[in-house]
Amino acid sequence: MTVLLTTHYLDEAERLCDRVGIMHAGRIVALDSPEALLADLGDEVFEMRVSTDSATTLARLRTTGSQ
Repeated sequence: MTVLLTTHYLDEAERLCDRVGIMHAGRIVALDSPEALLADLGDEVFEMRVSTDSATTLARLRTTGSQ
């Protein structure tokens, strides 16, 4: 049986799914078990929540992150 779950939270997918597909711009860019996908992330995971426009925040991070 296949059930399609849409979420932005990998921890939620990890609890509910055997396989996870990650999409970007309408294409699947990663497909594996939640454990394997998390292992590929490495030891550091950065999570940020913003109350402003995400495009503006991303542009600022790209500018200041290169210094």
